[in-house]
Amino acid sequence: VHRHGDRSPVSTYTGDPNHDYWYKYGVTTLTQQGAQRMSDVGKFFRDRYKEIWPLKNDIYVRSSKVERCYKSVQSLISGAYNDDFLSNPIPVINLPTANDSMLYPAFHCLAFNEETLRVVNLTENVQWYENYKPLISFLMNQCGACATNLDTVYYLIDNIISSKTHNLPLPTWINDTISQQFEDIANHFFQFFCSTKLQQRLSAGVFFNEILKQMNLIQNNENFQAVKLYSTHDFLIIATLSALGVINPAAPPFGSTIIFEFWSNYATENFVRLYYLNDTYSQNPQLLNIESCGGEEYCPFEKFSGHIAQFVPDDWVKECGQIV
Repeated sequence: VHRHGDRSPVSTYTGDPNHDYWYKYGVTTLTQQGAQRMSDVGKFFRDRYKEIWPLKNDIYVRSSKVERCYKSVQSLISGAYNDDFLSNPIPVINLPTANDSMLYPAFHCLAFNEETLRVVNLTENVQWYENYKPLISFLMNQCGACATNLDTVYYLIDNIISSKTHNLPLPTWINDTISQQFEDIANHFFQFFCSTKLQQRLSAGVFFNEILKQMNLIQNNENFQAVKLYSTHDFLIIATLSALGVINPAAPPFGSTIIFEFWSNYATENFVRLYYLNDTYSQNPQLLNIESCGGEEYCPFEKFSGHIAQFVPDDWVKECGQIV
């Protein structure tokens, strides 16, 4: 399951040196660099899993209906099969975002929104925000409405991140201290949305159920696909990492991918091995050790399934209380 590739930012700001560059793309649109990144990810997958990689018409692909995700997985498929997706397309399953409880789940779930508001208003988070009031005042002097509250500061940071990944010039008031503060804010900001078990359950639970169903099919030697691809957003990546036990994971970079591998010794035991490709240019995924697996590289399937089953909702719609 991967985050989409590099995109244009949510917004520009007064004095943005890259306003004209972003204008040609529009808001939150996959860029040429993002498409190339995902094509490279596809080539990496094909090389890494060449022994089981399926024919193009046999691969399972599902995407968030948001265009940058859909185009990202198209680019990934083009890279993996060394052809142009649009000239030789395959089905990509997607649902309207309002109905997508797997790849776009959290923000139309009332219970999730209420829990997130509670987390934001915890004393330690209010104090954390207070510590950045001087930075916000400084930013307001530099770009006005770009930094009136935490949300607008994050949109500014989002713009800076996109500019950095595209090697574009940054505003003159950016220095090492502010860059570090921006990184800290971005990482902490994501913790507002994934720090409790309820948030993880409502964000990642439906996806975990999908993983369990697929692995049970493999374990029972029933009809299954060797490779399944899911194209989504940073919030599902961060929620999944948090639920897996990764402590305070950093904001997921463009193209970051969690890899779930199912292994069998063809006797009595089945195992799961997890990797996180958080730097797609390095093509060097990090091994993820789940605490409930005792730090084992090959986690017994029973332990893995027992861990993630606690996050699978019995009825996601019912647990949300209301779809908003």
